[in-house]
Amino acid sequence: MHMSPSSRWTGPDRREAGVLAARAAARGLPVVPRGDVLRGVGVSPRGYALVMAEFEAERAMPADAQTVFGVVSDLDRLPEWMPDPVDVRSTGEGEVRADVSPRGVHEQGLVDVSPDQLRVEWGHAPEYAGWLQVEHANPGRSSVVIHLSFLGHQPETHKGKAAAEVRQWLDDALERLERLVVAQR
Repeated sequence: MHMSPSSRWTGPDRREAGVLAARAAARGLPVVPRGDVLRGVGVSPRGYALVMAEFEAERAMPADAQTVFGVVSDLDRLPEWMPDPVDVRSTGEGEVRADVSPRGVHEQGLVDVSPDQLRVEWGHAPEYAGWLQVEHANPGRSSVVIHLSFLGHQPETHKGKAAAEVRQWLDDALERLERLVVAQR
């Protein structure tokens, strides 16, 4: 799922942030302090107040980038390295089904595999998107970065236990991926 930079809303600049935060507070929506886990409150192009949380984790891998990408880009292997309780399965060309029982999430999503960029992107518009990037490192080594974005009033955008669980799930996924890559060598 490729989005052109012009089609992606990136949020308010600093001088707009105060006005937008005041509007959100007046509507009873959460206002996010600077420096918090949450990225900010803004207004979408259609005028809806937005709350966004982003999470990212990185891990060194004991295999070259092509080997690691071979594992992550094989959508049939997703269940092998997704963390418990996240169940993601390929349902067809460019589509996946995600079930996260603790959150009551049972959704279809889109996925795009870009071999030339060693990148996988996925999402369920408009509430959720993510990407995974495999990067070259020293010979026989690489690193993987996973990034998740949650938009709206999902539990993950309100800090606390849900946000901590997402961070743990990212670490668990990367650990499981590393074990899988080591076993494959």
